[in-house]
Amino acid sequence: MNRKKRGLLSRITACALAFSMAFAGSGCGSSQKTETIYVIGQSQGIQFWDLVQQGAEDAGSELGYNIVYENATNTNDIDTQKKLIQQAIAEKAKAIVFAPNDPSALNDDLSAAQNAGIKLIAIDAPTSFKGVSYIGTDNLSAGNIAGRNANNSILFGKGKVAIIKHSQTSSAASDRVNGFKQALKASEGSEGIQFVVEVSCDGDSASAKQQAIDAIKAHPDLKLIYTTNEKSTIGACDAVSELDLSGKVRVIGYNSNDTEISFLMDQTLTGTIIQSPYNMGYLGVKYATDLLDTVTVNGVSSSKTIPSNIDTGATYISLNNYSDDISQLLIHPDTFGQNQNGVAK
Repeated sequence: MNRKKRGLLSRITACALAFSMAFAGSGCGSSQKTETIYVIGQSQGIQFWDLVQQGAEDAGSELGYNIVYENATNTNDIDTQKKLIQQAIAEKAKAIVFAPNDPSALNDDLSAAQNAGIKLIAIDAPTSFKGVSYIGTDNLSAGNIAGRNANNSILFGKGKVAIIKHSQTSSAASDRVNGFKQALKASEGSEGIQFVVEVSCDGDSASAKQQAIDAIKAHPDLKLIYTTNEKSTIGACDAVSELDLSGKVRVIGYNSNDTEISFLMDQTLTGTIIQSPYNMGYLGVKYATDLLDTVTVNGVSSSKTIPSNIDTGATYISLNNYSDDISQLLIHPDTFGQNQNGVAK
């Protein structure tokens, strides 16, 4: 078995995800095809989306499809996503796997794609467009996980909290905030927790840094900054580090960019929610190809049926569990299990 397939299967097994059955019979490009699948991500310059791209391209290679991968410029950029859907229609793509920067703003273009016979799969953030399966993090649950860990390790029922989300429009950002608040409000003695700031950095780390500085200056007794993606997390950590407040003002964020891991090591970042971007890309393409296949029952052919919602999981990682195998697998899905020379162990 090659390294890519062994790495993927170990990831699925380690995470104990119910969708592992999706890979049964998916041989490595057993019937070469020339059809194209578009994969549209949310933002440029984010390591998370590099891993989504890698998973999508690995799946395309194994299943015999050409993958066109493109990102919007940032998490508020809806126009680029609309143009990419229109481009996919013009180029007669067979499927579009997309991570919407707004749950409903793409609906007219998605309708046009569907009318053109193109299959649709949403990843990372759900869409309001009816009948489209979602593959990605349960963002409300991820927010709950962040909130519970924030209370159990930092707040203990009291303290001021600032929230810097990565987008005003993304359902992923709002669900992560809502889940976080729900968990804290449900905590025993939560009357002492105050949400003093809630802003959006519009997917820009420099903006997040300034917002964090402003929040700290306005509230010198601020206890926690909660952020909802890679760039907002890095910006908040930059602010805390620059103000020499590491360990005093805590940060809980998302994802495992190399810079974030450095902040985790020096305790500027207290904890981070790790997702499964590689699996989102891989499974998005895999299930799109399932929709392109047909089954015949009593002489009637139809597309395969796939689950409407596939949760790829979320895990809270701090210094306490950073070195665990499962944590390392989630942080380094592309290299876990290799030795220093890049060879599979």
